[in-house]
Amino acid sequence: MKNYLQLTRHTGNTTLFLAVEMSLVSALRGIPLHMHAEGLRGTGKTTIMRSIKQILPKITRIKGCL
Repeated sequence: MKNYLQLTRHTGNTTLFLAVEMSLVSALRGIPLHMHAEGLRGTGKTTIMRSIKQILPKITRIKGCL
């Protein structure tokens, strides 16, 4: 898995990076921002989304709780 902070930003994905970071900040403030990423194949959508979990805060899971 690539490190989120080391991913290449270019004109085609800067808006997605901004949306991901806005979503992260809003989640930390308790106001979740949900998003949907779409675009051409091979532009890094999945890589960006998967790598964001590296900088998300850890959560406590409760057994048996949804």
